[in-house]
Amino acid sequence: MALYVMRHAPTGLNKETAGPERIRGWGPAGLGPEGQQVAKDAAASLQVHKPSVVFTSDLPRAKQTAEIMAKQLGGVPVIPARELRTWNVGNLTGQLVSKAKPMLDELQNHKLTDKAPGGESYMDFYRRWGKVVQQLQHAAEGEDVLVVVHGRQVYSLPFVLAGKPPRGIPTHGAPDPGDILRVDGEKLRYAHQAGAAAAATA
Repeated sequence: MALYVMRHAPTGLNKETAGPERIRGWGPAGLGPEGQQVAKDAAASLQVHKPSVVFTSDLPRAKQTAEIMAKQLGGVPVIPARELRTWNVGNLTGQLVSKAKPMLDELQNHKLTDKAPGGESYMDFYRRWGKVVQQLQHAAEGEDVLVVVHGRQVYSLPFVLAGKPPRGIPTHGAPDPGDILRVDGEKLRYAHQAGAAAAATA
């Protein structure tokens, strides 16, 4: 039995929309046609180890990814959870990445207990995610479980599994949207690589 962690498929905002990239945060961005296809393709990689349940962030881009995956896998139950949302960056949601990223980097790397304007601190997010990871690992002891989350959770996962403080966690690069990781204790390995690189984790 195993826990699979998926970064949601690419969103209709930014990657498939003209103009500069914007911070998604807790915003309503959903999947575009490319993202929907990425999710369908990703489901095929789990046919051999089909999960019994799909847990997901309740934000549209993750929930839509989970629902597509579940349908492709034969109607697996989907359980959305607010606790699986990405970092709440509050008033920075919707702002240009080029303008908001310096403040986000400062809050993530140097002022971890300071809240984002109108949101939560990075440390609060990290602890929330760490608590849920423990619950998911327990659930995966008896069945294969898939969880669909966001880039910030995927990037921080090695630190969470190792019980490390959130120092030096990356904010861009692989794993990319649509990628699936298998959790083996503190180790991670790819179960699927979508090849859908994102410009930034927002």
